Amino acid sequence: MKWREVPSSKTIKQLIQQQLELILPSVHGYSLITLGELSSSFDYNKAAVANVVRINTSEKVDVCAHPHQLPLASDDIDAIFVPLLIEQSLLPHQLLREVVRSLRPGGKLILVAFNPLSVWGVYKLFLSRTGRRPWTLPFYRLGRLTDWLSLLGLAVVVEHGLFPKLPGSEYSKSKEHVTSDAYSRFGAINFIVAEKKVKTLTMIRPQWKNRAIQPTMIGPTRKNQQLEENN
Repeated sequence: MKWREVPSSKTIKQLIQQQLELILPSVHGYSLITLGELSSSFDYNKAAVANVVRINTSEKVDVCAHPHQLPLASDDIDAIFVPLLIEQSLLPHQLLREVVRSLRPGGKLILVAFNPLSVWGVYKLFLSRTGRRPWTLPFYRLGRLTDWLSLLGLAVVVEHGLFPKLPGSEYSKSKEHVTSDAYSRFGAINFIVAEKKVKTLTMIRPQWKNRAIQPTMIGPTRKNQQLEENN
């Protein structure tokens, strides 16, 4: 999906960028991973990481890979940003599992998703048959997303609904910061930050010692003893 397919894309990008600027200073470590074509539109300079790696993006591609099979080590990544990609996935659970697998304990998932409990959700009911995105995509409820994240061992630390406006409307260019009218539980998008609390479990194989096993004679059973005495 391209930004030109998203109504009110200019304002939505601005709102997401402003939320990122609040979250990224708390991201510390070596690497921040961004997934999807839409992630190439944002600035990540405020992240306190050594590397920003863009995966599967149309511009400034660093790595081409399928989001369901990420070429990333387990328990290694400091933060992963996934903007409006879960709706485009045929296997959203697998996408989230791959993200969680790659995050280190304490690592952050920054997830942006469309909100069905909004004016946009109402528009989707009537426009889904037009064949145009984003109306043909599934919108996932906030409660459903947080349940999925909880089952995968993530704790949600931030959740905001943003942009409670009609599709196609834009905020005034004079607005430089997110004001109270941008926040709403019924906003068009949900901005979620979750931290990984559970480390991926790895099976530890026992270390068998090379030693000879001495054969032992098995003594007669009580039934056999009785038969011998009777004979």
